[in-house]
Amino acid sequence: MFLLLIPIFFISEFYVSFKVGHEIGFGYSLLWVIMAIFFGIFLLKTFQISLVNRIFALKDGEMNLKDFKNATLFYFLSAVFFIIPGVLSDVLALLALIYTFFLQFVGTIPSKRDFNKKEGDKNVIDVEVVESATTSNPVDKRLN
Repeated sequence: MFLLLIPIFFISEFYVSFKVGHEIGFGYSLLWVIMAIFFGIFLLKTFQISLVNRIFALKDGEMNLKDFKNATLFYFLSAVFFIIPGVLSDVLALLALIYTFFLQFVGTIPSKRDFNKKEGDKNVIDVEVVESATTSNPVDKRLN
């Protein structure tokens, strides 16, 4: 099934690129493709820096493993789609890049969490011990 999508993608890529090229002109279309390719190469060159930053964010607890995988995958796919000449692939690349930035700045990646902080009873202050009515003290049993 997936293999059927590849020729459909390239046929629709050619059709959309031809229609957009006809509307904006050959020169602007060529300029668009060249700029998109250079931008894709730039994204690939900065991919390792982005990957290291995400690894540190994962290590510091700012990002969970699923968001790390999604952000890294979509950043890489965005770079590859920008390198493929055509309008449809550029639109897909832009959507993938927007999703990556959404995950990084707005989305599900929380700010730094303090893993040393534990939730407990809000009524207990420091080392105060709260005894319930059902617990009995073993020292009291020995005295009787």
